[in-house]
Amino acid sequence: MIRQPPSPQEEDQEFFRVQQTIHHQLEHEQLRETKSTAHNNELGKKTEEAELSRHTRDFRPAPSMIVIQCKFSAIIRQNNCTLSQPRGRGGTLNVTFDLTALEAMPDAKRALRMVNTTWLNPAKLRSLAASLSPARIEVHGMVDPSLLRWFLEAADWRTVTHFTGKGLVFDTLVLNIFNRLPLLTILDIEDNDLAVVKPSDDEHPQPFLHAAKIVQLYASKNNFAALPDNAVAGMGSLQRLELGANLLTTIHPTALTAATSLRHLLLSENRITSIAGAPFRFCPRLHTLDLSYNSITHVPSDAFQGLSLLSSLTLSFNPLRDLAADTFAGLTSAQTIELDGGLLLS
Repeated sequence: MIRQPPSPQEEDQEFFRVQQTIHHQLEHEQLRETKSTAHNNELGKKTEEAELSRHTRDFRPAPSMIVIQCKFSAIIRQNNCTLSQPRGRGGTLNVTFDLTALEAMPDAKRALRMVNTTWLNPAKLRSLAASLSPARIEVHGMVDPSLLRWFLEAADWRTVTHFTGKGLVFDTLVLNIFNRLPLLTILDIEDNDLAVVKPSDDEHPQPFLHAAKIVQLYASKNNFAALPDNAVAGMGSLQRLELGANLLTTIHPTALTAATSLRHLLLSENRITSIAGAPFRFCPRLHTLDLSYNSITHVPSDAFQGLSLLSSLTLSFNPLRDLAADTFAGLTSAQTIELDGGLLLS
């Protein structure tokens, strides 16, 4: 049976349902964190295990229990994929991009070298999308950008809310690649070699249509060197942004202009030297800010301007040289401010 496209009203209703679910999950985790912090303060100590747990807690929902495992070459060859034993509703489509196997196919090597995907047959892919209606797509292996774009644009992915990409063999991610995922809420691109993320480019000039629906963005362990002006353009629903373990040295004063709903911002393990220009002032709902393990020597008095809801601030393991007396004056909701491992010479 051919499914009719959802109306814009139905699409928006489904998005807000998903967003509300994730919002409740984040609130629950925040409450757990608050209770844990209060308990630790009452006992007057924090164990190393508790610290590790607090900084590494994974807010992403667990994969669904129904998993389709495919090799990209199997999709092209119209071969069957592997279905796990169904134990729940929804599904995850897990695809390995096996470029070695693709290059062994007739005409494929030349086509790949020419970045030409017209030889690919989308029939199996469309069948998978229609039969599984996945809530989650995971790709890994050696993920070529042109093949990934074909994969995401050649089928109907209207049910997908969560995309995870590992093994991306390119340094620039153009977000309009996700335009066929109208309910995309969670974008996980951790642990790749990405240096740039942008909404469009000259080859694909169409805008990224669903920026306003992104609620969680995981981009740690990449090669981002800066958080530029308007870095999260259009992402007014973004609640969690993780950019730890990158190469960040600067945060543009207007990098987070659109992040008015942001609650959790993790920037640890970078090379940030300055937080001048009050870059967090556009995030009045921020609850957690982690700037640990950077190279910050000075914190301006207005650095945390407008963060009256911030409950946890971590500045540990920075070579801090001085702090103004009123640096934390506006943090009226702060429960923990961590400065351990800093120099504080004056």
